[in-house]
Amino acid sequence: MRLRTPDARPADWLVVGALLLVTEFEIWIEPVFQTGLPGPRPPLAVLAVVAIVPLLWRRQSPLTVLAIMLVGLLLVGVIGDPEQAAFGLVLALLIGVYSVASYGATRVALVGVAATLVGGSVYSWLTWVEGDALVDVIVPQLFIVGSWIAGREFNHLHGRTAELAERASLQERARESEAQIAVAEERTRIARELHDVVAHSISIMGLHAAAARRALKQDAGAAEESLLIVERTSRDAQEEMKRMLGMLRRDGSRGDITPIPALSRLTELIEEVKRTGLGVSLDVEGRARLLPQGLELSAYRIIQEALTNARRHGGSNVAVAVAYGETSLDLTIRDDGSGASGQPVPGHGIIGMRERVSLHGGELYVGNDDGGGFVVRALLPIEATG
Repeated sequence: MRLRTPDARPADWLVVGALLLVTEFEIWIEPVFQTGLPGPRPPLAVLAVVAIVPLLWRRQSPLTVLAIMLVGLLLVGVIGDPEQAAFGLVLALLIGVYSVASYGATRVALVGVAATLVGGSVYSWLTWVEGDALVDVIVPQLFIVGSWIAGREFNHLHGRTAELAERASLQERARESEAQIAVAEERTRIARELHDVVAHSISIMGLHAAAARRALKQDAGAAEESLLIVERTSRDAQEEMKRMLGMLRRDGSRGDITPIPALSRLTELIEEVKRTGLGVSLDVEGRARLLPQGLELSAYRIIQEALTNARRHGGSNVAVAVAYGETSLDLTIRDDGSGASGQPVPGHGIIGMRERVSLHGGELYVGNDDGGGFVVRALLPIEATG
């Protein structure tokens, strides 16, 4: 069997060294100054080393160490004088009992203390001389039990500390995981915002650029107006992208450059779309009021994406209806275009709408209208966002 390097701390080396010094002093020096003690016995000195040095492994193999110490102590009782080397060896044994109770499992600790009590009784029997009092046998046993109880208390305290540390580690990992999820969700949200802004703005610019090209030779004024709209739209898109990218900065220095899109800016959006030649009507029902910012932004983006889809479907007229209820916001965007063949293609725009509706626990329908054309309807709960 390969002997492992002791996992001993500096204090362990110090304790072992002190015990060896005290024990060897009892064996070699004390007999010189105290009459009645036998002279030094080399076998006893060797046994003292065998019984004490294993304490360096007391954290790794506490029961094995205690067993070696018990054997050494019993051999000392056989060949030694009861007054010689007793203090150092008994103190080492108590440390061994404490160690098996501290670092061993419950079963190991119980086996260790039972073996020590039996071994101590045998040692007392081996070293018994006529005239010894019974208290000389009982007191060492009490010290053994006391050392074992102290070790178990340390074991429980150490286990509780380890449990608290593990719980703190789990909580820290959970916080890190939540932070990573939050970052991923924020990136998804910003990507969705960028898609909405870019898709809408490019669509507007494309329509006006085409109109400017057609009117360039016939109506320079109309061409100039279309180009101005392209310029303004590109500038607005740039500012909107700056605002969203600014959210990624720690200081938030770009966070307040432009207002966050909301239902209060719906009229501006519709007027902008009208300038592309698309007829858009707006009908607001119920008590219009300020809603949570996230809900306002989602509603605005859903309508914006639906208007972009209407232009793609070739419709000439779009009806936008916003119904404020007590517990929900109902959005309906219906166009008279050709609609979509079969099921609607799940592009980024429709996926973005579904994600926004799902975020608020709402419902979304996207598809062909019974009366022709294409319809987008979103039902967003208000209470769930409050």
